[in-house]
Amino acid sequence: DGGADGGGDTGAVDTGGGDTGGPDTGDTGAVDTGGETGSTDWEGTGYDVGDVAYDLAATSQDGTPWSLYATSGAVLLVVGNMYDSLTVDTMSWWGSVAADASGVTAVAFIGLDEGAGTADTTDAAGWASEYGIPVVLTDAALTTWYEWAQGRQLRSYLIDADKVIVWTADGYASESAVRAAVADLGG
Repeated sequence: DGGADGGGDTGAVDTGGGDTGGPDTGDTGAVDTGGETGSTDWEGTGYDVGDVAYDLAATSQDGTPWSLYATSGAVLLVVGNMYDSLTVDTMSWWGSVAADASGVTAVAFIGLDEGAGTADTTDAAGWASEYGIPVVLTDAALTTWYEWAQGRQLRSYLIDADKVIVWTADGYASESAVRAAVADLGG
């Protein structure tokens, strides 16, 4: 049956009841991937290498909700601020790294705009267009952004298809280092 859990589950294992065909909206701490035999439910454990990533739920550049757990494949995520020159530098090549790799989606999560105010969907849409990044996220309350930034101006993640964080970088990471991490993901 394919998808949404009607809610009510309180643990990491979904028994499949109540599925209606869309993303999971009711489990506490996990995502239902359909309730079929062999499906995977994720429960986040942290923000460091080896941890299962917590679900990142934010608003995309077109104003729609976006969720890490609802995304198939690997995710190359950069968390930064629009006013930060290192984040801007990174954006110039971020999307191309993921585009060159099969099954990897580039995502940017921006907290503050050039004037140090909270970035909004207009800012995100501008960055998506300018840098060719398919998903640029914002967080009006900055709560989720602060969790993922982990107290840094710039933090990067590579999260595999099983939602395990396989690489992180605090501060600037060179394009060659990011490409190497993505290449290692492939095997």
